[in-house]
Amino acid sequence: MRFSRLGCQDPEPDDEANATRAPPPKVRPNRADEGTCRDNILIRRAVNITGMGTIVTMDSLTKALTKRLEAEPAQAKGLAYRVLNYFGYSDTIIDNLVDQEDRKLFYQLHDAGLLHSSWETTLLLNGKSWRIFYWQLNLEEIRRIAEEGEDQGGEEPLYDNLPSDVWSHATAT
Repeated sequence: MRFSRLGCQDPEPDDEANATRAPPPKVRPNRADEGTCRDNILIRRAVNITGMGTIVTMDSLTKALTKRLEAEPAQAKGLAYRVLNYFGYSDTIIDNLVDQEDRKLFYQLHDAGLLHSSWETTLLLNGKSWRIFYWQLNLEEIRRIAEEGEDQGGEEPLYDNLPSDVWSHATAT
């Protein structure tokens, strides 16, 4: 094996016939494919830039959306794909990139605690203030929710199990 310029292992040709064969055409990898060397390099680069070891994957965001929004897994996977298309390998994006319909989704995710919003004010040359809004993934919360065990759906709420005499009280005299 030898290493390519990306640091990945390339197979060495078996014989002279294989060495003279034209390389296969370059195909753009599918976003759903995992484990390619280029993806690993980009993920490592993202970890180094942000200084955090937490990367949001499609599976972890799908699990978090399923649990927090009580959505079906297929619907949650579609939402996760939409969100990750905006963020890519970053955890922060500028609000101007977000489509109006997707902004509604982002506010819903904000209410669910999966996204944070922030803004900064900058002074323009003409003296006016300009506000720039940002969306940021709540990486720790997404990771925590995705790693939680299955919901304890069999348990009833505490107040539903109380006897009816607990709810009655004596009238004031």
